[in-house]
Amino acid sequence: MGPYNNMVMTLKLKEGVIMKNRIALAFVICLLLVPALSVSAYTPWGTEVFNDDLPTVVTELRTAYELASATQAASLDFLLDLGSLITRLEALVFAPTTSTFGFETLMSTPVEVSFFNRYVGSDEQIGQILYFRVIGATHGRIWGSDIYTRDTDIHVAAVHAGLVQPGEAAIVAARILPGQESYLSTTRYGVTSMAHGTYGGSYEFVDIPENTLLIKDPGHLDDYRGFTGRTLAFQVIGSEEGGLWGTDVYTLDSNLAKAAVHAGLLHDGETGIILVEFLPGQASYEGTDRFGVSSRGFGSYDYSYRLRSIR
Repeated sequence: MGPYNNMVMTLKLKEGVIMKNRIALAFVICLLLVPALSVSAYTPWGTEVFNDDLPTVVTELRTAYELASATQAASLDFLLDLGSLITRLEALVFAPTTSTFGFETLMSTPVEVSFFNRYVGSDEQIGQILYFRVIGATHGRIWGSDIYTRDTDIHVAAVHAGLVQPGEAAIVAARILPGQESYLSTTRYGVTSMAHGTYGGSYEFVDIPENTLLIKDPGHLDDYRGFTGRTLAFQVIGSEEGGLWGTDVYTLDSNLAKAAVHAGLLHDGETGIILVEFLPGQASYEGTDRFGVSSRGFGSYDYSYRLRSIR
């Protein structure tokens, strides 16, 4: 076969790869647009109307992909291409979009940050990305490497994955996956994971920096001990209700929505983005009346925070 024929064969192979990617992309776009555009679909019982937003559809697409991969419902090459395309779509849909602190960007959709309670996610959440507050630990249940069993302690897994140091507090993102046929044992960062056979649910970490998160208002911030010296963004609805201690600098267990009104950053019932700077404890906290809200004084408290506007 001469140089010309070799070149023609190479071009045909490249065209084949491009065509395969285009087919996969068209498949993804069809899956996205049909529900996203609120198309009416005929059912034996009448007409069903879909009104999903794009993030919801992308999440459901990820779920379908993970289940298809677990059951090998398509060829490996196709699934690899499709997985890559979905990852790129997720980057576009869930990417940070709004400027914040000047050194990072901020997600446009608020997320709920939870604390690990025995299991990371559920079958109903396959494909979704969940967020957890962790404190790095070296002792606890851990099975797997890169992909962990659903009952693996996420505090230990976060150290094993190199995301946090032992004793360090952080917010980590985990994508919920179907069960795997096997889980590997490795030693990483001073933590040894155990091997395991078939297990019905799993998860993997996703690289989403915590200072790009827009976090739903948790009420008070007492669960954020260990975040001293860091700043996080919260979506808050201003309120005149709840416990509040301090002025300008508030105790960590003070109600965030009420503090936002007292600090003059939000009105009662107004929704906005508030930056919370986590501070060390103070020897005392002054009570004052501001913007129709009263705060109380308090003595020594171990953790504090200060608020500022995103603008």
